[in-house]
Amino acid sequence: MADADALTLAYLHAHPQEAAQVLDTLPSAQVAALWAELPARATAPCAAAMQPGAAGRALLALDDASAAALLAALPPVAAAPLLRALPAARRAAWLARLPTRQAFALQALLQYPPDAVGALTDTQALSFGPQTTVAQAVAALHEGGQAQDLVLVDGGAHGLLGAVPV
Repeated sequence: MADADALTLAYLHAHPQEAAQVLDTLPSAQVAALWAELPARATAPCAAAMQPGAAGRALLALDDASAAALLAALPPVAAAPLLRALPAARRAAWLARLPTRQAFALQALLQYPPDAVGALTDTQALSFGPQTTVAQAVAALHEGGQAQDLVLVDGGAHGLLGAVPV
């Protein structure tokens, strides 16, 4: 990997919000060229932080395999707004390339109007009962394989008891 790529990766990892603000101002072809050169897992946080229209246009400039890889690296709640900005035919083609679980979660989110609370629901949030030990929760987090910002403590019939940052 070239030194410039290593620097770009380090910046995207450390400052995804700031990078997103810069990428929002660039032509879609330039953003797509950057995304095509770098691993999808590295560019996903920045893509999630971009304006959905700008990120969607950049996705359209990618080949289908690269676009699907980037969408697969995003949590569904971040990928859904980008997919909403795309033509229906392209959206359907990319959904077909995603893992079944993620495609199902995205299709569920896309059924809601963009301004409905259901469209913003994190379908992959982990929840545990109050009897769950920290060791059990940590094991479940590692087993899930996806980064989580927080886990929910579910009191069953008593409702949500709280949220614990990871």
